[in-house]
Amino acid sequence: MNAYDATGNLVATVKEAYSLNKLLAFSIKATVTLGLIWLVLRGQDLTVLGERLALISPLTVVSAMALLVGQNVITAQRWVVLMRLFGDALPYRTSLRFFFEGLFFNQALPSTVGGDGVRMYRVVKAGLPVDAGVNGVLLDRISGLFALLAIVAVTQPWLYERVDDLPARAAFGFVIVAGIIGISMLILCRRLLVRWTKWGAVRGLVGLSDGVLSLFRQTGIAVPVFGISIIGHLMMVTAIFILSDELQLGVSFVDCLVLVPGVMLLSAVPISIAGWGVREAVMVAAMGLLGVAADASTSLSLIYGFIMVVIGLVGGVLWFANPDKNVKELSTVDAGIDDRAT
Repeated sequence: MNAYDATGNLVATVKEAYSLNKLLAFSIKATVTLGLIWLVLRGQDLTVLGERLALISPLTVVSAMALLVGQNVITAQRWVVLMRLFGDALPYRTSLRFFFEGLFFNQALPSTVGGDGVRMYRVVKAGLPVDAGVNGVLLDRISGLFALLAIVAVTQPWLYERVDDLPARAAFGFVIVAGIIGISMLILCRRLLVRWTKWGAVRGLVGLSDGVLSLFRQTGIAVPVFGISIIGHLMMVTAIFILSDELQLGVSFVDCLVLVPGVMLLSAVPISIAGWGVREAVMVAAMGLLGVAADASTSLSLIYGFIMVVIGLVGGVLWFANPDKNVKELSTVDAGIDDRAT
């Protein structure tokens, strides 16, 4: 066997192991998702749950969907603004298409391929440098989560007015502190890991750390990025309030503003498929603090999730209509990014 064959076999073995690891991770997420949904539903009367869902009028669903579509439309602009940190950005129309394609893989297509990975692959294929493509998507995700964290922090006084439960108050406080520590550690990575930059993963983390620090330093980018994020999150909260009002949960807009960002922040923890199961469990616990019945909270979370799936299907249409769709097996998306880096 010559050196070329040996190298080819090694690369094939590594990619096969990588694919198996992705499949294992997906299997674990699927198990967690189904387990959490079962735990949420096991003590509920499914008939009552169905009756609540039947209360929702099509007009309300369309209104909520319009707000959530709008949220994603403006969030794509946030991604465009963020990409300026790394040089040239793709046109908004192209970025919007890639954003919805990523949403399809995140929300409407349970698979081993994440929507963020698809976005990274697409921008690199479009001609952006690998570091810019990867870090731009990660920074877009981080900025959105940071804005959610900011809303949770700012609304704490309202939480204390509504919730007397000390463990619940402590839980929200823990989320805020953990988020601040996480952002701080990410910024410090550029100094803490400088000695280990000979490894590609560490170089990537340091590059992301530089990007986060640059974002906070450049107000001309930070202000529109976080402004767009806050507006988008408010649109999401409004959509959920409209649904909760139709479901007769008896909560106000301020109640939703206090609780929903925390629910979405915890739902972003990547332990289930598209947040399913985690979102339902946290929504039931959060709304329960205001005396909302479990079946009512579950119905709210389910209808929100189904709306996001429908919105994600728009990205599916764009993906399959794309003539430059050269990823024959979706499990090779991340490997395709790595190939471009070599």
